[in-house]
Amino acid sequence: MKARLALFCLALVIGLVIAGCKSSPSTTTIAVSPASATVLLGTSFQFLSSASGSNNAVQWSVNGVPNGNGTFGMISPTGLYTAPASRLPALGVIVPVVFAVANAALPNSGSTGSVIELQSGFNMKDFAPGNTINISGNSQPGWNSSFIIQASGLQSNGKFGVQIATPPGPPANGVGGTATATPNITISAQVTGTSAIANATVTLDSGIRVSISQPTCTIGTNETFPFNKLVAVSGTSDQRINWGITGAGAIDSNGLYTAPASPGTATITAVFVIGSMAASTTRAGVGMGVDHVK
Repeated sequence: MKARLALFCLALVIGLVIAGCKSSPSTTTIAVSPASATVLLGTSFQFLSSASGSNNAVQWSVNGVPNGNGTFGMISPTGLYTAPASRLPALGVIVPVVFAVANAALPNSGSTGSVIELQSGFNMKDFAPGNTINISGNSQPGWNSSFIIQASGLQSNGKFGVQIATPPGPPANGVGGTATATPNITISAQVTGTSAIANATVTLDSGIRVSISQPTCTIGTNETFPFNKLVAVSGTSDQRINWGITGAGAIDSNGLYTAPASPGTATITAVFVIGSMAASTTRAGVGMGVDHVK
């Protein structure tokens, strides 16, 4: 009887050990809010995490660096993100621009905007959604700025395209120039000791703004008008502007507009030369209307 009881107890112990060795699927989850934010350079923004299924601490990181660094920005153990003092440097690949087309979209992008076609034969991995494309040297000044990439991929003609929001104006279709990409900033929160992780995207904003004191004006045919007198740049001591025009007339690099010989309308675009200084990954611009009279 004692032998049978001993065998029963041994079997029970073995059963309990086997049951204890069974693995159960992890139920730890985490979310970060908001999922995206625009943060002024040098300022702070609070991200919040909500974790369930674990009492472990949350490790915050910026672009894969725990607690961040001076290049990408810092983040505290409670999710308070502090942006760097200047924009992130552009990535190394410089790609020639074939053309820039307003009011166009990539196939299956799910949104509308404008498309920048880039020359083939380059590594395009940095021109990814959420990153910034920086354009310079295009035939139309309105394209020579920085834009958040909405979508990227092959177009119907097989060439690589980058889709952005349509700029003010919009500028006429432009050709030529070069493009670089600036990385976005990814905030990550991970429950330590688990694979549970959630991300949020930060867009840096320099705080630079372009304003105009008069949105429309009337100019006589064949007359000139200095539009630089109406435009002001705030948030920086750099006052350089790229001028663009859609419609009748012409405007030079100093903002001096020349009306045509016959009546018509035009839209003048003033865009801060954002590529001229390490200031921001966002585009600052303004448009104004012109009516010509005899």
